[in-house]
Amino acid sequence: MTSGLVVTDSEDRVVVFNPAAEIIFRMPARSALGRPVGEIWPGSVLPAVRSTGCRRTVTQVLGDTQVVVTGTPVRLEGKSRGAVAVLETAVPPENPRYRKNGSAEPITAEKAFRKIIGRSPRLLEALALAKRAAASPSTVLIRNDRRTKPLGCPDRAGHLLAAKPELIRMGQKEKLTTVQRLFILDSEALKTSVRTAESVKPDAVEILPATVPAYVVTTLREALRVPVLAGGLLITEADLREALQKGVDMISTSRKNLWSVVP
Repeated sequence: MTSGLVVTDSEDRVVVFNPAAEIIFRMPARSALGRPVGEIWPGSVLPAVRSTGCRRTVTQVLGDTQVVVTGTPVRLEGKSRGAVAVLETAVPPENPRYRKNGSAEPITAEKAFRKIIGRSPRLLEALALAKRAAASPSTVLIRNDRRTKPLGCPDRAGHLLAAKPELIRMGQKEKLTTVQRLFILDSEALKTSVRTAESVKPDAVEILPATVPAYVVTTLREALRVPVLAGGLLITEADLREALQKGVDMISTSRKNLWSVVP
């Protein structure tokens, strides 16, 4: 996974801290959850994003890693109730070997995989990192109890999970099973997600967070006709079962205590 995800509530306390964020901040999720975001992330844009209700994109250096941070307010009934930050880096934080073109923005790194297609060095590197993440056991899929068709085919090389349409297209050229990640923050985000997914035609979509209303799952299934996965904000077995009851085909979670749950 190349994108960190940090979500705060109406009191600017951390409620989501994904595995990529753990790597970027070099901090386990258990040490971040429930704490004011300013304590673990000095200079965070999330309090300002929540209070103003305006989206912001900034570049920050966290440790020895430069990241592009996109902060988006979470709205409920027309009011900002929290904020979401997506942190993207072109180079994995644990790998210091990268070069710069004289600017502050990393542009490339040594190739981790052979036979990578494309033109943009940043996209090539992102695809390589996505392939590595797809092979990682840190996230598992829990099948729903309905008889859904498994993702992928025996003749395919692997899976690619990405939010950006251009990465999905590149994965399709590589004959990977593609899963497009969709962040559903409000009704407008749902409409945009449907349009984006319709244009790239992934093999499946993953919605975040998994706590979205059931009509979101129904809308995506009817519009896209592909399996719908869900992840994020799942803490207990009850959370997981509630998400499955909304009609999702699979659950994606990094919480080991949920891996053995039988739907």
